[in-house]
Amino acid sequence: MARTRAQIRSDIETFTGKSNKETLINTWCDLALKEAILRHDFELARTSSDVSGSIGDTSFSLPTGCKTIISIAVLDAGGHAAPLILKGEHWYNEHIGIPEQQSSGWPEYGCRMGTTIELDRPLDAAYTFRVRYVAEPVFTNDDTECPIPDLDLFVTYYVTALVFNSIKDIQNYQSWMQRAVGSNFHSGEGGAFAAAVECDERKPAQEISALDIAMKETKKPTLFTDDGTAWFRD
Repeated sequence: MARTRAQIRSDIETFTGKSNKETLINTWCDLALKEAILRHDFELARTSSDVSGSIGDTSFSLPTGCKTIISIAVLDAGGHAAPLILKGEHWYNEHIGIPEQQSSGWPEYGCRMGTTIELDRPLDAAYTFRVRYVAEPVFTNDDTECPIPDLDLFVTYYVTALVFNSIKDIQNYQSWMQRAVGSNFHSGEGGAFAAAVECDERKPAQEISALDIAMKETKKPTLFTDDGTAWFRD
């Protein structure tokens, strides 16, 4: 069971001897989670939401708090589904241009523009977009358990370091920050954070096939020109 914010704060107050920084500690607990999710897409931060589209739409807004998109599926009223293929801005501008000028139909491609997904054509029906994404976790209140259980030690050590830093106790700041992220504060390749990432990446019950491994390999040339020169699919 993960520790609650109240339990984490109690530990921090014990470690630092400071019981007058409750508001700051609460804020820093969320900051620690944000720091962690910026470095790694933890599995327990992944979620999904359905977004409704209307006839004629050429874009839709991503769910609030969407950090990293994992996948987007297009669903119609009859239960049919297909992936929405996301492309970069250069490809989108070159191949789609102005989506309003394209024939309406089932959307095949999309391009992320901030909090919006631009589509390749106007919708010809009221489709649903199922967005699977990584959301930024937060502590709702003192009774909230750490949203990513493996990070409760990291949050405790990281915020303890920040409290010491706020009172200019550099020696203790460095010691606790090393416990949080390792000796290299910027890489975050050690300490409780690295242990949490390693635990998150262990999936002993997940079946892995040869195809799964092949799909993780670096892209290879897929087509050739008449003279035998390889070129890459965008």
